[in-house]
Amino acid sequence: MAKRKRRDGEVVCLCGSYPFPHRQMGGACNGAAFIEVFFESNMHSDCRDCHFRVADEDQIQCQVLCGLDSVMQCPGLADHIRYHSIRLYGVNRE
Repeated sequence: MAKRKRRDGEVVCLCGSYPFPHRQMGGACNGAAFIEVFFESNMHSDCRDCHFRVADEDQIQCQVLCGLDSVMQCPGLADHIRYHSIRLYGVNRE
């Protein structure tokens, strides 16, 4: 089977949604894995001032990861999409 040509605005992702490298933000790869890694690695920098961050008595949680808000509303994911010029079907296509 021939490998298909890479498209503009396509970023390869290696999250656990699929057992192979795949297009980021497509199909089962909906950004939740990216947000989880982003939250764990940036908890004290970029996520510190986020309005979706909730600090309980013993732990810090993200409302997006808990399922209370949409994945597409995460400021860290929005910055990643803008930086890499990722095209989302029906959202930011021009």
